[in-house]
Amino acid sequence: MVKIVFASLVATAYAGGCTADDQKQLADSKTVGDKQDKCGKAALGFTGIDHDKFTQCAQKELSISAACSECYYAVADYGFKNCKAACLLGWCKSGCLSCTQPAQDDLAGCAGFTPAKADPCLETTSTGACSADDQKAISDPNTIGKKAGDCGKSAYEILSGKFDHDKFNACLTKSVGISSGCSECYAVSGEFGAKNCKTACLLGWCKQGCLDCVKPAQADLDTCTGFKSGSATPCLEASAGACSADDQKAISDPDTIGKKAGDCGKSAYEILSGKFDHDKFNACLTKSAGISSGCSECYAVSGEFGAKNCKTACLLGWCKQGCLDCVKPAQADLDTCTGFKSGSATPCNTVVV
Repeated sequence: MVKIVFASLVATAYAGGCTADDQKQLADSKTVGDKQDKCGKAALGFTGIDHDKFTQCAQKELSISAACSECYYAVADYGFKNCKAACLLGWCKSGCLSCTQPAQDDLAGCAGFTPAKADPCLETTSTGACSADDQKAISDPNTIGKKAGDCGKSAYEILSGKFDHDKFNACLTKSVGISSGCSECYAVSGEFGAKNCKTACLLGWCKQGCLDCVKPAQADLDTCTGFKSGSATPCLEASAGACSADDQKAISDPDTIGKKAGDCGKSAYEILSGKFDHDKFNACLTKSAGISSGCSECYAVSGEFGAKNCKTACLLGWCKQGCLDCVKPAQADLDTCTGFKSGSATPCNTVVV
């Protein structure tokens, strides 16, 4: 009797979440993929795929049991956490299928059978994450550009180099009044800018250099939103500086901030590789000068200019006349970035070690 009960428990444990009837409903991989994608978008929230919304949708759209829908929720959740960029162009694109493959492998164990594999598609099947109402709200490229730029600043952590999608989406959905799914398209574009265009965009998101730098992300943005967005008008004036009133007080003495920036520049420059580490510089200067990371980044860009162009001139010290003359071309950009005109450091006569 004990053996029979034990055998029954084992059989139940390994039966899988999907019944024979469920399996019939899940026979067509393309239909399953389309409906699973539809439910994922409908259940998308600030922090991920809403469990209850997804499973209820999957049960209705696919006509499967609650237990079986749990298995497909795990796949959707994995995709959101690990494959947002890879799946922007459509769930059936080869890159998306490859990225979500680990979750598909686990799906077989959960469901109790091996689902058919979807064939990669050449064309994007997604109709876009932005609804008609979303499109109205983001129709002006200058307005959405400004708001996405502001949210991008708040979502990017300079010291860690991390771009927080949740923080960006919470900001943009509130600021613009669009869905979280539509906002995520702009989050991916914003992350591209944060990773590749920090220097180009220091003087403002609408500066020509910044717009040119983020242009490669435009095609993916349009595919994700489902419509072709217009081009923002390049601006002549820079946006407000990165340094607050408190920051300005802390860096008001050009000799003091020059010395601290020089010291941090030495620690951030790797002579052998020729790399100037912005994160290391900012960690040093924010602590040493007591300024914000955004303000510090202005000095990081200036420091990198000096490292690339003035190594010989600055060998005897950051405050030597030759060094000050060499880094002078970077002064205008520094002032524009900080938002105020910094004073000139006093040239020193002695060698600075």
